[in-house]
Amino acid sequence: MGIYRTLSCHSYDIESKPERPMIHVSITGPATGREMKFTAAADTGFSGYLLVPMETYQEYSEFELPVRDFLTYRTIVGPIVLRRARVTAAILGERFETFIETPLVGVAKFLLGRRILNAFRLALLGPEKRSCLLEEQR
Repeated sequence: MGIYRTLSCHSYDIESKPERPMIHVSITGPATGREMKFTAAADTGFSGYLLVPMETYQEYSEFELPVRDFLTYRTIVGPIVLRRARVTAAILGERFETFIETPLVGVAKFLLGRRILNAFRLALLGPEKRSCLLEEQR
């Protein structure tokens, strides 16, 4: 453990009960270069990548993976198969290749899963209702 500097903080979604930590994200379609910015909940209970609503998925799924590469996640309501497509995402200007996902059946919200969250230093400041991205001081 070192000493960390705050790069950026985002307010929790206080309309949600209990409140949820949020992070600003952008995605870019690999073929069109079209960009969309939104706020996603940091969801440590979701082991996937970036869950998006079907409308967003349809607009940015230019490079959808074959059905055999869709992932199945276990939930309290049973297994759910998610479609996957390659995109470029950015958090705090740091661009990286990743996947957007959406359920074959059902609805989805904007959620950042552990496969992305684990690449960042994130502090959850519950009493202040803020999530902060950090950088290690050298």
